[in-house]
Amino acid sequence: MHHSDPFEILAIADDRAWPDQVDAIDLWQLAVSRTNRGDIEPLRGLLRHSEAAVRRRGLGIFSELTGVGLRLFDDALSAVEVADIATVRGLLGGVLSYPRKLKPAQISALLQLGDQADDLARSHLIIVIGASPPAKVLAAIDMLPSDVRAGHAVAVKAGDLVIDVTRDTFDEVRKLDGLAGLYAWAQLFRIAARREHDDFPFEGPADDFIAESMRFQIVRRSRRYRESRRVRQDYFSRSEAKRDM
Repeated sequence: MHHSDPFEILAIADDRAWPDQVDAIDLWQLAVSRTNRGDIEPLRGLLRHSEAAVRRRGLGIFSELTGVGLRLFDDALSAVEVADIATVRGLLGGVLSYPRKLKPAQISALLQLGDQADDLARSHLIIVIGASPPAKVLAAIDMLPSDVRAGHAVAVKAGDLVIDVTRDTFDEVRKLDGLAGLYAWAQLFRIAARREHDDFPFEGPADDFIAESMRFQIVRRSRRYRESRRVRQDYFSRSEAKRDM
């Protein structure tokens, strides 16, 4: 075995059987770096491995990929064990790099994992929904199995009530749970990308992970919007100055 190949070692289910002097963190970083450079087949092998422990490692690596991970989405989805929250986190964490590139069928598959998601994975799902065009989300809902589709179709309308990012809106969304909360938070996240919010951050209960996570994302997106607007203004100001010369 060549110790320079991290995937050969990561494919050994029992890490006690790994070669001596192997650093797990180094293996992980090498695997992520190699996959991000476009060599995706070794990770596909982990995601399709017969051993659950190996597939779990594969999803952990998948969660840290950039846009190249989209090419492995189907393999990552098939590697998820519904009863294993770590695998759900791995999948949902991985798609955060390219939510707008997801197809409706892929979003639909993620929506079906919502019931198995803990707060961390749920916050990832909110971001995926909020970053996706509304038409794609509605198409994804239409693809859900009939026994759950109706619940999502009703809950997504909760987002229609979110029309601005204010303290009152933030507090009202915090009161919602289940699917209604999922879609309301997603709409709040979506709106936050299109304007500044100088009166943020709002403080909430320390034990409300979703509210704190969304508060952070709203602040981050607001700052990104402010910076992009400043860059655009500078660009047009320079262009006008050149025309006036």
